[in-house]
Amino acid sequence: MERVDEQLEQLDSLVSALQDLEMTSDGPEALSAIQHHVTGGEI
Repeated sequence: MERVDEQLEQLDSLVSALQDLEMTSDGPEALSAIQHHVTGGEI
């Protein structure tokens, strides 16, 4: 279960980062890059 907690923490920080990105001009480009990383990476 520790691993799940770790992943939840990572998701929390990712969500915060995404919200910050929405405020920047690079938002859409960075979002698609992160989306690709999340869906193509290990979850």
